[in-house]
Amino acid sequence: MNLSLNCKWLYQCGVWCCFFWGITIGTVYGSEKFIVEIEVPRVSFFSIQRYYGPIKKGRNRLGYITFKNNTRDGFRLTVSTTYGGNLTYKEPGEPDSVIPYVVTIDPIERVLDNNVVEVATPDLLPGMETAFIYLTGEASQLSYGSYEIVMNVVDEYNALEMAGNYEDTLTLSYTDL
Repeated sequence: MNLSLNCKWLYQCGVWCCFFWGITIGTVYGSEKFIVEIEVPRVSFFSIQRYYGPIKKGRNRLGYITFKNNTRDGFRLTVSTTYGGNLTYKEPGEPDSVIPYVVTIDPIERVLDNNVVEVATPDLLPGMETAFIYLTGEASQLSYGSYEIVMNVVDEYNALEMAGNYEDTLTLSYTDL
């Protein structure tokens, strides 16, 4: 009597099995490792475009800023001023005179992480940086925005009509943390 073994190999669900007349007589296990990687490039961009127009009473467009950041530790935008939000007249032998102003940031377009804080009208303190767009926790998405920088001149006593060179230095800074 001749018996031939008819073994049928099947691959199901990651396991090789030999079936002999419907009875499993051996199992061979196999595995495969897949390493999946993706590199997301760092995005950290900031630009300023300035407008050069005469300063007048009321609203004055100074320019606009654009930024984009996708780092987990985020970024910070700050403003600082030499004279604390005062256009200042300083001439030897003459009394100092000031014209106060307020800076505001007006959004043009923006998508911000939930942990980003915006301060539309930052406090201007002499010689100190004040954060006006910054992250308070860890970022979970790309943040970007375009904002108009506006100087609102409060000239209650018409000082802009008086001769002299009034100045203040306003510095906007972007820091990738």
